[in-house]
Amino acid sequence: MAKSAETELPLKAFGWAARDTSGILSPFHFSRRENGDDDVTLKILFCGVCHSDLHTVRNDWGSTIYPVVPGHEIVGVVTKTGNNVKKFKVGDKVGVGVIVESCKACEICQQDLENYCPQAVFTYNYPYNGTRTRGGYSDFVVVHHKYVLQFPDNLPLDAGAPLLCAGITVFSPMKYYGMTEPGKHLGVAGLGGLGHLAIKFGKAFGLKVTVISTSPNKEAEAIQRLGADSFLVSSEPEKMKAAMGTMDYIIDTISAVHSLISLLGLLKLNGKLVTVGLPGKPLELPLFPLVVGRKLIGGSNFGGIKETQDMLDFCGKHNITADIELIKMDEINTAMERLIKSDVKYRFVIDVANSLSMAGKSKTQTAHGGDGERVSLPRREKEEMSVEDLPQKEVNVLKGHEGGVLAARFNGDGNYCLSCGKDRTIRLWNPHRGIHIKTYKSHGREVRDVHVTPDNSKLCSCGGDRQIFYWDVATGRVIRKFRGHDGEVNGVKFNEYSSVVVSAGYDQSLRAWDCRSHSTEPIQIIDTFADSVMSVCLTKTEIIGGSVDGTVRTFDIRIGREISDNFGQPVNSVSLSNDGNCILAGCLDSTLRLLDRSTGELLQEYKGHTNKSYKLNCCLTNTDAHVTGGSEDGFIYFWDLVDASVVSRFRAHTSVVTSVSYHPKENCMVTSSVDGTIRVWKT
Repeated sequence: MAKSAETELPLKAFGWAARDTSGILSPFHFSRRENGDDDVTLKILFCGVCHSDLHTVRNDWGSTIYPVVPGHEIVGVVTKTGNNVKKFKVGDKVGVGVIVESCKACEICQQDLENYCPQAVFTYNYPYNGTRTRGGYSDFVVVHHKYVLQFPDNLPLDAGAPLLCAGITVFSPMKYYGMTEPGKHLGVAGLGGLGHLAIKFGKAFGLKVTVISTSPNKEAEAIQRLGADSFLVSSEPEKMKAAMGTMDYIIDTISAVHSLISLLGLLKLNGKLVTVGLPGKPLELPLFPLVVGRKLIGGSNFGGIKETQDMLDFCGKHNITADIELIKMDEINTAMERLIKSDVKYRFVIDVANSLSMAGKSKTQTAHGGDGERVSLPRREKEEMSVEDLPQKEVNVLKGHEGGVLAARFNGDGNYCLSCGKDRTIRLWNPHRGIHIKTYKSHGREVRDVHVTPDNSKLCSCGGDRQIFYWDVATGRVIRKFRGHDGEVNGVKFNEYSSVVVSAGYDQSLRAWDCRSHSTEPIQIIDTFADSVMSVCLTKTEIIGGSVDGTVRTFDIRIGREISDNFGQPVNSVSLSNDGNCILAGCLDSTLRLLDRSTGELLQEYKGHTNKSYKLNCCLTNTDAHVTGGSEDGFIYFWDLVDASVVSRFRAHTSVVTSVSYHPKENCMVTSSVDGTIRVWKT
């Protein structure tokens, strides 16, 4: 038997697929094409579950070819780009929606309406180059760059995923049919995945919003949680009669068979009813109310790429995301059954990166084993420290960065701090007096990390331009640029003697650079990681790296030994306790983990904050009495070191807290955020 084109594709992929009309999904190995010159490859982090996925896996529309891998609300990070791709780079947060190809030449495509192109290729279950497309219930995807979307920095990827279908499905008709005039009255028929986003868009456009539903028990949810102005039960004739002729627009999101005549009666003269739901049977269209009221009824089918990008940018500006329930990959079949019953508020999203390959597996540790004698937690020099002694009073706000601040660090004695960010600059501050001292400019892209030598004479930095910069602090001169990483560089650290810089990169490697030599080649490359290395810290004899592959790896440079501890969750930051005995790892399952450095034993886990999408730098306080870190909702958390209880939690920023740096001696810390500020906190 001849092999299909699918089996001959070169890249091995893994996902979950339905194999028959039962719609039951299970693990599935398949293949994808190589990344071409015009392509972008992305590692899938999250994928929304759309009602279309349910229809497809059960072959409700009669077009399913099994096995089918669903999913067209895909978000992740770019891992590879083709030679012709200029818009995206490795490490970018991106999305892929309902379509992945079109003819690009017809009149429709020229109007940026690729979703209506007769040759449009949908993200899954669609013929394409002799095979069929496979969706986002999988580990990665390769897509032509034209159909890839940039995600705003302030949008969480998990709650942002449903925007790629549910969001654009309501945003597009609201824009096209002019349903955006502030002060007008919008009716939203149906309160589900589409309806709850229509409410949010309506309020962002400045509309009065009324929800029309058959379920009276949804009223409090619609008004108190989602922000609707009023609620109308369609099965209550008197209230429906009183509301007749009061609405300028109605967006109908109902997917079940229902009457249109009652909805048309709610419209004013010249009112517009747009339906985006897809009932299984045709609806009866009453012409009389259309004619006598000069009313319009229309439809819409999601949106083109440009409009979808406009929608994402609008959501970033107005902080619009979906209300979601995050599930693991092996919970998808239960989620599908609940979806049939409308038992979700309001959208399921699969935590693909954290659950796809680890479904059914437990955390493991390699090399360390874990059978050694349990060691004590770091010493606590001031056991009597109370919560009141923690720095929770804002004393200064440092402003100057034009965009998100990705890191802020105290220098060795705590008299100064350095910050870096999206505006490609590094800034030196006196945080105690709130004074900006100097700006360092040379990077070509965002600066992701910065570190200063103990004598404050030199600093190193890294970022999206794939280079490590070695600076003279006093003059602001770049002494040397180290090049060699094949991707963005996420973290940098000097060794104890300031003679070596170690960098962590998206190319799955750690690299060491000699600051004393004129050579720009690395003196050591450690490339045993299976995914991006996000953070690095150093002892006198060891290099410690944390990776998206779920490991913290320790390299003893004296004897060339590597020890790997596997958490089974992406690691985005690592730091050492002040006594050097423990490693604190921040993971993308909203958990900080404390690890004994010598035995690899997991000592404690700290939870309560949100960390699903961003690199958040965490640390211990200078007495090792508490653990502290930021959250994607703008809060700062303090945990008791021993029992892991949350002893303090407060809002520090208006957006994601990217880093927390604790003063080496005093009860003081600096925090940085996507909101563009660095804030100084004292007792």
